[in-house]
Amino acid sequence: MTKRLSIDQLEHFPIEDSLALPLDRIVELLAEIASTGDRVKLAAGWVNRALDLRFKDRAALLRQSEGKDFGVVHVEEDGFQITCELEKKVEWNQAKLAGAVLALQAGGEKPRDYVDVTYKVTETRYKAWPERIRKIFDPARSAKPGTAKYRLDRKPAGA
Repeated sequence: MTKRLSIDQLEHFPIEDSLALPLDRIVELLAEIASTGDRVKLAAGWVNRALDLRFKDRAALLRQSEGKDFGVVHVEEDGFQITCELEKKVEWNQAKLAGAVLALQAGGEKPRDYVDVTYKVTETRYKAWPERIRKIFDPARSAKPGTAKYRLDRKPAGA
């Protein structure tokens, strides 16, 4: 029986030796990775909330004094400079944006001078198209392999 392998040991465990590992050990590693990842996310969230609770009011006052709603300000405390960043998340209403682009075009402007236009086709939609439509779009389409993913599920005994 192979001794348990932990994620702390992986740095010094030759990848070629993984070929001899029973799948039970790989499943244990995956469970440990998932558990560790969850704990790290929980801890990072806790620390970020604690920092936010401690510095958000001072950061907001600094931003206000600088006449900005978002961005970076610096707070000093106990010999530390704390960089407080409040990012701006902008969302565009796609239907209204399309209308604005059409209005630009109608006014004689070139919309591409002001906005980036991206075309997307879902694979599900593409597969549902009639062959004659696909042939028009095929020269613009390419398919490349993505990242390989693996999942291990224990089969029930006797199956």
